[in-house]
Amino acid sequence: MSAGTLIPIHEQVFETRIVPVIRKFWPDETIPPTILAPAQAAAFEAQVLRIALHAEEDLSFYTDMES
Repeated sequence: MSAGTLIPIHEQVFETRIVPVIRKFWPDETIPPTILAPAQAAAFEAQVLRIALHAEEDLSFYTDMES
């Protein structure tokens, strides 16, 4: 079973607000991303989710979880 939720956002929101967060955690594009420590991973996920949830007026959630 996989668990995940897709929160669609506009490409502009991704480029202007989420890419800077990615660059904060992985600043060098030439080096493959490393595994984050648990606290860093939680901070990264929280920031991206906060941006995604506040970026859109009309949110639609898609999930691949089955009940």
